[in-house]
Amino acid sequence: MQHAIGYVLMAQMREYAVARIPQDASIEARQLAMRVLDHALFGLMEICDGFNGPLRSPTHEFSVDLVGTLRRSDDETVVARQTLFDGDGACMGVHGWLDGDFGEAPPAQQVQAFTAQSDWLAH
Repeated sequence: MQHAIGYVLMAQMREYAVARIPQDASIEARQLAMRVLDHALFGLMEICDGFNGPLRSPTHEFSVDLVGTLRRSDDETVVARQTLFDGDGACMGVHGWLDGDFGEAPPAQQVQAFTAQSDWLAH
């Protein structure tokens, strides 16, 4: 289910942002935009993995997580829920997702091709 969360993030968040890079942007500007986008996605995964620590007061703690919910389509019954925090690690997952790796059982019948990964690891 974590790969399904990653797939949705790639298909609906990252590709949405990529589509908004102006077509007339220079190669350098496009590369910079992609690098920033991939860093932002990785930063979100760090938040979900708890690397940044929660907000704390003397009496409360607040953290952010992404939760995927599998429901039956006929009656909306929840079949399963998975958070990115309670899994194998969103930061590790995003490395594979950026390369199109969504595990041995991909979350979609046909995994779409995503915009190529930026050189974000080098910067």
